[in-house]
Amino acid sequence: MHKFIQFIALFLCTVACQAQNEGKGNSHFESKADIWYRTPPTATDRLGRGQHYYRQVFFKKAVDELNEALLLNPRLAEAYLWRGKAKEALKDYSGAINDYNMALYYNGQLYEAHELRAGIRLIHGDTAGACREWQSIPADQRSLQSPCAGICPNP
Repeated sequence: MHKFIQFIALFLCTVACQAQNEGKGNSHFESKADIWYRTPPTATDRLGRGQHYYRQVFFKKAVDELNEALLLNPRLAEAYLWRGKAKEALKDYSGAINDYNMALYYNGQLYEAHELRAGIRLIHGDTAGACREWQSIPADQRSLQSPCAGICPNP
């Protein structure tokens, strides 16, 4: 009887451990080292996750990840840029503008933020403001896919 109880205890423990570990190692973001050593994610890791979620059209999850990145490194200009893009996709235009402003504050040469701000100006009917913003970007840094490219004259 004693061996039977030991067998049942071992069986239940094995099942519980498998249930607890189910799915570990299958996450897109966790490497085997993260599983074994539980290395906390860095701001750059969170930025990458936010970009991934943005590209997968999970904008709310992207904002959440990018918020975490900015908690870890509040000067990470790329995180502000990507969070602004996600907020813009969620139609939070004032939040997006604030994030683009912060991205430019920490990296004045992040010209994509200027371009995205110009796009929001166009959405709100401020064509002159959008063109001024777009024309402030060096000509070799302007995207030809920008909506401003077809509307604004080249200086």
